[in-house]
Amino acid sequence: MFARVTPLVESMLDIGMTPPTRFVAIADEHTHSQLLDEFMRHPVRPDSVQSLLETAKRRNVQWRQNALEHEIRTIIESLARKAQHSPDNAMALRDLAAAVSAAKSLPFGVDFYETQNHCYALLRDKYPEIKAAADKGNAGAASLSEEFKALGELLSIKMPS
Repeated sequence: MFARVTPLVESMLDIGMTPPTRFVAIADEHTHSQLLDEFMRHPVRPDSVQSLLETAKRRNVQWRQNALEHEIRTIIESLARKAQHSPDNAMALRDLAAAVSAAKSLPFGVDFYETQNHCYALLRDKYPEIKAAADKGNAGAASLSEEFKALGELLSIKMPS
């Protein structure tokens, strides 16, 4: 039903008609669901999130910020725990960075406190040895070091020396 009503609502808006309130509510619910689906995808596709946000803005979607923030924060915290438990996994770091980047583009704030704590512990415990290996010419460690730096920058975490 959601998938059928959403294009109808968008078409009505495009031609200047006011869609029925119930249709708008159904279409908005579908948009909320799509946003959560994007954050459950790994890696999160920031361009898809941005496209969805542009569509929602054009339709004047009223975001359920409290529920969405909690769900998105929980997903990102899960990715942070995964990265913390497998610090040599560049894909886990990239997945987390993509999710954080996409969350920063949302029209409401996402609390990164727990995510920052997990990432700080990860950086404190693993970054020095990875940086040392990178400084010795290890290409894999150099790539991983760059992933760590990008994640630290996204989360405003000072990199350990």
